[in-house]
Amino acid sequence: MSYTLIIEKAALKALKKLPANLKQRIANKLSELATDPLTEHLDIKALAGRENEYRLRVGDWRVIYELHHDRLVIRVLTITSRGGAYKQ
Repeated sequence: MSYTLIIEKAALKALKKLPANLKQRIANKLSELATDPLTEHLDIKALAGRENEYRLRVGDWRVIYELHHDRLVIRVLTITSRGGAYKQ
């Protein structure tokens, strides 16, 4: 049972600006995440103080997302470099 990925407009815009090899790495990790969001294989951490929000680490880049188990949805909020990932 696979989760549905919803990528917010800002995250998609950031993804499109990345070099092709990095874009592909992030896409592969997101695909893996959608297949099994609880896998220990990926570098995932829950964000403190934010309900249902997690971060996926891909090298020096961070994918911030919401996980909704009840609807089987992963909503990608932000794709950014490590330095700007946690400013909200």
